[in-house]
Amino acid sequence: QAQDHFADGACFVLLGDVQRASLLAERVCQALGLATSAQPADELLMSALASQHRLLVLDRCEHLTDAAPLLTKWLQAAPKLRIVATSQCALRSRAERVYELPPLLARAPQAAVELFASAARLAGVEVDARFDEAAIRSVCERVGGNALAIELAAAQLAKVPLVAMAAALQAPLRMLAGVPADGEVQHTSLQATIAWSVSLLTPIDARLLGLASVFAMPFSAEDAQHVLGSVIDQASVQQGLRNLLERHLLSSNADPSDASLKRFVMSDGVREFSRARAAADADGPRVEAAHAQHFNALALRASECLHKGQLAQARSVFVAATAEIDIALRWMREYGDVEVYLDRCWQHGKVQWLFGATRASIELLRDAVA
Repeated sequence: QAQDHFADGACFVLLGDVQRASLLAERVCQALGLATSAQPADELLMSALASQHRLLVLDRCEHLTDAAPLLTKWLQAAPKLRIVATSQCALRSRAERVYELPPLLARAPQAAVELFASAARLAGVEVDARFDEAAIRSVCERVGGNALAIELAAAQLAKVPLVAMAAALQAPLRMLAGVPADGEVQHTSLQATIAWSVSLLTPIDARLLGLASVFAMPFSAEDAQHVLGSVIDQASVQQGLRNLLERHLLSSNADPSDASLKRFVMSDGVREFSRARAAADADGPRVEAAHAQHFNALALRASECLHKGQLAQARSVFVAATAEIDIALRWMREYGDVEVYLDRCWQHGKVQWLFGATRASIELLRDAVA
């Protein structure tokens, strides 16, 4: 569609296997059919593009972090050249305009359903996008609305019926593995896709992501500082969270009306991948202990608010952290003081009961006295 708007057309260039920005010009020359010779590929390309009205689509640039100066030079040499570069993060070129692309389910829910149905047909399974829409949407939500994960899930319909797929996706790495695919290896499974993204992180950010898998729910910057800051310096935690957001390994459910409500969200697939890395981190137990200490303190705060009649504050803690508090109590049962553990169970059980989690409250107290 776009090439009709450019006198010299449009050219799509796949860069996933280009290891260095210095090889970028050579790949673009190949895509344009320019025969490289003794002349450097960069000079040949700029000479060919200088007078052209052309669109270059450069796909998968996220690993070519030093490509920005080169692309800027091309744009300066060819005034009518336009470049669309897809990447997990901004390239930070002076000429760059960044367009954030939300997950497919968020920006086009019906397109996500149709993509699932189309991928299912390619796998030899017929689904009715209208009749099965609710079940398909549930699967799409389970994989975070990611287009590749939606296709990989649909390809599993021959093994797992649609009605059971959302539940099966609680372990998405095992579920979405070993799916044949044409093209790049990082598109053959969810694990390969996540591994590719993690390989592009700095060591400190990769470690931060692994340790952040200790959280079972969306977590705040304050939670991260208390828990992850127990083994990583505070500045690195703050910057690392920003970097992980930019790389889309974390997302944010920020409330535009209140920045203090911003929480970082880790998808099930990323969490499953990261927990394997955290298990190999020598500081993993320290992070688990810091998590237990932090959320047990929050549970105590909720109980105190309840006793003071501050129901709104108690509910706020309960809604935001109830799963984390359950994990913290299990840790305390295993490693903490028994009397303190029983007291915390009693206090949190009352909060659960008051806010309608009756079954959870009964199970918590039953486990405590077992």
